[in-house]
Order: sequence, then structure tokens, then C-alpha cells
Amino acid sequence: MNARTITLIGVVASLAFMGALMVGLSGGDQTTEADAPPTTTYSYSLLGHRALLELLGKLGVPAAASQHASMSRACGHLMVVAEPDGSDASLRDVTVDLPCPKAILFVLPKWEGDVDEAGFVRTPSLVSTSRVHAVLAALELDGSSVARLTSPSIWRTEGAPVPIAAVTDLQLLGIDDALEPVISTETGGILLARHANYENVYILADPDFINNQGLQRGQAAFAVGLLRHLGGDSAVVFDETVHGLKRSRSVWRALFAFPLALIAAHRVVVWLLLVWAFAKNTSGGEPEAAREGGFRYLVRNTASLLHGPAHRRNVLLRYLDAARLHVNVALGRTQPMTPSDLAARQDARRVTTSLAVITQRTQTLSDKQLAQDGVQLARAAYVWRKEMTDES
Repeated sequence: MNARTITLIGVVASLAFMGALMVGLSGGDQTTEADAPPTTTYSYSLLGHRALLELLGKLGVPAAASQHASMSRACGHLMVVAEPDGSDASLRDVTVDLPCPKAILFVLPKWEGDVDEAGFVRTPSLVSTSRVHAVLAALELDGSSVARLTSPSIWRTEGAPVPIAAVTDLQLLGIDDALEPVISTETGGILLARHANYENVYILADPDFINNQGLQRGQAAFAVGLLRHLGGDSAVVFDETVHGLKRSRSVWRALFAFPLALIAAHRVVVWLLLVWAFAKNTSGGEPEAAREGGFRYLVRNTASLLHGPAHRRNVLLRYLDAARLHVNVALGRTQPMTPSDLAARQDARRVTTSLAVITQRTQTLSDKQLAQDGVQLARAAYVWRKEMTDES
């Protein structure tokens, strides 16, 4: 397998790795916002609750829609469960006994309708009261009744905000021992009640006081005041799991969320740099030259590495030591010649330059001078060796 093939495999592996990350990131949702009912916080239709979510944000109230672990996210805050549609799928996730949130507001369903391509409900219609009773049963309020009538002129409140604008087909709950009225009419119809069996659970009978069309018709002040009354200064979490919007926990999704996203980005960058370096060092003609040149290429490459200023002086001193050793061997000496023996031999042979002078210059010259005179010193050492041994 040649270098180009290995490089290609490395690139393909990198692309496959990044593709797997993207696939993992894009998965995990069971229902998309586009397929959800029109009563979610993602809906801009008359029946949606997007206006309230955005209004809270503009007022500086922390608010968010939750598609996973809503109870834990709402711990210590107000959780709003708006309009489960009464189907078995939605009621499966309706739970009353949730001690973690500061307060829970269940909003009963009232409207339904088909969403058009533009995301709006053109002709909303009232849901059947049986659907509303199904939600009440899930809230352990089987004995509660539902009535629809015209808006009253007088409201009774227990410290809660007072509704101002009128509502068409006002939906109210009847008197029930399981309900403690918070906002009611003078005839006893209940708009907002606290669950008698759960201190932090509240039921809002009519969603038109907080949905998009309600805010459009003047209920904004009441809606914000109601949430502030129930949750105080806490954040507001809108649970969307009851509408089928469930985002499962995913290792891939967590990997791309802060702060793990920083680690993931670092990994990808390092991976790409490694592939680039690998490709650069395993492509081109230099390895081919190494295979063809053999030992000659190895010597040339080693020489180029030793050519730097930091190595030049050490290399030259090693060469002088090798020249001295060569003379000892050529003269049949079993022990290195002493300085006096070496000086006597040099005088007898009338050498051009003594080894001591060459060594001293090598040690004392600056790096810049050594770069200029290094070759001459090496040649002088070579001549000294020839003159000491009668080599031709």
C-alpha cells in the first residue's frame, strides 16, 4: 500500500467521523415543531402561546420551552402545562404529583383546528367537553364540571389579578370540593383554582386568557400578572412533552452543547491537522528518493540536519577527534599519543598546521566565523592527517 493510498484512507476516515457527528446531532426528536399541535409555544397561530413566551422575554422574565425533563428544569420555578389535547398520548405525560416545581399551572384545552402551510389556524373550533373532562380526570378531578358562557361583569379574586377583556365562549369549571377558587364569578364559576390535594398545583379553565389571540385582544397584563402571582420572581418553563415534542438525551447532542462543544471543536481541528501533516509527509518525491538512494540518501539527510549552527562546532570537533584516532591506528599505537609525542611527530613530519592550532580555532571562533571558515578548518585537519601518515 503506497503513501497516496494511506493518505486517501485517512481523509475518508476523517469525513466519515464528521459525518457520524452530524447524523448524531440531527437525530433525537420524536416530533418536530412543524408537526406539533397549534397550541404550543412554537405556534404563532391564534391558538398558540408564542406571544406569551416572547412577551416574558422582553419583560426580562426568564422563560423557556422544554422538550426534555421539564420537571427537573422547572425545579424551584413555575411550570406551565398548556392545553394537553385530551388524547391518550398527551395524557400519558400529565402528572399532578410534582413536588419539585415552585408551582404548576395546568391550562385546560378549549380550541382545535388544522394548521395550514403558513402555520396558522384559519377556522378554529371548540373541542368537545368530553376532551376537557379527560384532562380533568388525569388531574384527579373526575367530579369537576365544565361550562361555557358569556363573560361576567364581576370577578371575585383571592389576591390574583383581575381579568379585564371579555372572552368569547368563556370556559369555566363548576364548584367542586377538590378545587379551591382563586378567580371566580359571582355565580360560582371558576376560572382559576388551586387543587385541594396539592398545594402547588393550579388549573386555568380557559386558555384564551394567555394564548396568542387572548393577548391580541387585551389579556397581556392579566397573563403576565397571573404568572407572576403564581411563580413570583422565578423563571417560567413551558412543558412541551405533552404535545409530543420530546427531545431525548443524546451523547451527540450533549457533545455539541457548551461546554463540551469546545472539546469537540478541538478534537476535530486536531484530527484535521493530523491528517494534513500525515498527507504532507507521506506524499511527494522525497520518500521515493530515500528508497532509490539508500545509504547515500541517509548520509545526505543526516548531513543536512547537522548543518545548523548549533551542530556545526560539535561536528567539527568530532571530526578532529576522528583524525587523531586515525593517526594513532595508522602508526600502530595501542595507546593514544601524548601531547608531547604528537608535537614531536608533527615537528618531524613538518606538517603545515598543527592539530592543536586547528582545535583552538574551532573552539574560539564565533558561530558566524565558523560558518565561513568551518570547511577550511576541516580541510586543514584532513591535510594534517595525510601529512602525519604519509597517505597519498
